[in-house]
Amino acid sequence: MFEKKSLNEECGVFGIWGHPQAAQVTYFGLHALQHRGQEGAGIVSNDKGELRGHRATGLLSEVFKNQEDLEHLTGSAAIGHVRYATAGSADIRNIQPFLYKFHDGQFGLCHNGSQHLSFMDKVKEALSTVKGGFAYLLMTEDKMIAALDPNAFRPLSIGQMQNGAWVVSSETCAFEVIGAKWVRDVEPGEVIVIDDKGIHYDTYTDKTQLAICSMEYVYFARPDSIIHGVNAHTARKNMGKRLAQEFEYAADIVVGVPTSSLSAAMGFAEESGLPNEMGLVKNQYTQRTFIQPTQELREQGVRMKLSAVSGVVKDKRVVMVDDSIVRGTTSRRIVRLLREAGAKEVHVAIGSPEL
Repeated sequence: MFEKKSLNEECGVFGIWGHPQAAQVTYFGLHALQHRGQEGAGIVSNDKGELRGHRATGLLSEVFKNQEDLEHLTGSAAIGHVRYATAGSADIRNIQPFLYKFHDGQFGLCHNGSQHLSFMDKVKEALSTVKGGFAYLLMTEDKMIAALDPNAFRPLSIGQMQNGAWVVSSETCAFEVIGAKWVRDVEPGEVIVIDDKGIHYDTYTDKTQLAICSMEYVYFARPDSIIHGVNAHTARKNMGKRLAQEFEYAADIVVGVPTSSLSAAMGFAEESGLPNEMGLVKNQYTQRTFIQPTQELREQGVRMKLSAVSGVVKDKRVVMVDDSIVRGTTSRRIVRLLREAGAKEVHVAIGSPEL
């Protein structure tokens, strides 16, 4: 079971039921969701009721360094998780999936203290007590359970592979990677049970209201993901077009901050008629400065993460398009990079509105 409690923990979950290489497919699904969490990863497999797990801190490729790490996760069902940690909490004890083995059964996670007799009633009661936004995946010996909070604050979708295997993923982009077809989104307050008999849809509360986190469209989701019928790239491109309509200054070029702002920069350029140039280049082998544990390291990390292209921005009036401002320190340093590279003017345009 996986919980994402706040804006600071986007994380990513993936599950599959009914595939002979479930753990390997889960690995590929999690790889497509790596942008949602880079602090740790784990997979729990189900082999005819025997649950096995492997988890560690780091990127997915660091957690599963060789084929042997996946080969022992046998079975036709699996759940996996990539973790986005808050400061100081990158500890293997916090890495999911949590695997518990009791004298009377095994669970990806088990809730105790429920007064109901049936397992599903216990699950529903537990879900009803949790506050905030969450997406859950729970693996038992004979079923996989997916659930979403009453507001569907985090995205969660159901897909199916050609062999009939059911898959659950935080984002639809993982379906493309494994060759699965999107079936439907998980609805607010819904709990879904998948087992050898098929898939069963149920609810644990009727007090629901769809209120997807806006940051999924602004920043969290991969551009090729579709969230409740809206493509993330299209949403960001439309944000850029709206920015251009409100822009009141003369400029020469548009430069997007890689990579989540490139869609907005494209929309800004199309609407304004200004050329969309690659004035900033991202080092693909550094982690996000946004999740560094101290402010000093975050600021030092900007130059490791981005480089300004002097040949593009020199003597130009630049519109720097970014998706959002969290603290403002990173934006200030990116502007400084552009000015040091020779930009005559830098106008900052932010895709997400003020709160």
